[in-house]
Amino acid sequence: MKLFKQIDVLIQVVLLILLGCSVSAIHEADLVPFYFILGAWQVTSLLIHAGLGRYFYTAKGRNAYAKTVLGIGLAGIVSIPFFLAYLFTMLVLGPVLACWYISICWKEIVLLQKKAFIHLKR
Repeated sequence: MKLFKQIDVLIQVVLLILLGCSVSAIHEADLVPFYFILGAWQVTSLLIHAGLGRYFYTAKGRNAYAKTVLGIGLAGIVSIPFFLAYLFTMLVLGPVLACWYISICWKEIVLLQKKAFIHLKR
């Protein structure tokens, strides 16, 4: 599972960097696929961690992040009359949530590394 977490973080960082580079290089309409790709990757990672949670070390923020994403998703369903405002809010919150999730995954990698060396302590 350590390899999965390392690959997961690497892909997320690469996608976030591509999104950041694309902001200044291309038209705004061309950014939409990057949002969906990064968001879909992170939601998939979140679901994998939720489904296989007993095999992973989880950082404290993972549950808070999952509840936040669920709340934001439900707000999008409930706020049909304010859908454009919701989409604009998500345009701003998307990268913030992505950075938050990457930091959670990074903390979990650090936890795994500490676990690997704990047997060397006396």
